[in-house]
Amino acid sequence: VGRSKQISLNMPSVFSSALLSSANEPIADTHFLIAPNPASDFFTVSLPWAITKALTITVMDIYGNTIISEPIIAIAQTFHLQNDMAPGVYVVMLSDSGQMLTAEKIIVIR
Repeated sequence: VGRSKQISLNMPSVFSSALLSSANEPIADTHFLIAPNPASDFFTVSLPWAITKALTITVMDIYGNTIISEPIIAIAQTFHLQNDMAPGVYVVMLSDSGQMLTAEKIIVIR
């Protein structure tokens, strides 16, 4: 009878260890809010922490194509969806110097 074998993959994580507060303390909750979700014309990203360094929001489609890439300059910032964005599920990533910190999904409806 077959045996299952456990395989260990020593792959680096795509997430950084933590976001840091202005006191260089790790921020435990790196999730952010996207509203409205589903969205049709715009969405607002709300961060539950103060911005202490340059961060970027990137919206990607399911094929990995970058649709939007803009700096975050406020803890609540609105982004307008492009008219040619197809309805569907997109990934909204928050990154620091190209390192992805966290991601959420958004559903675009038309």
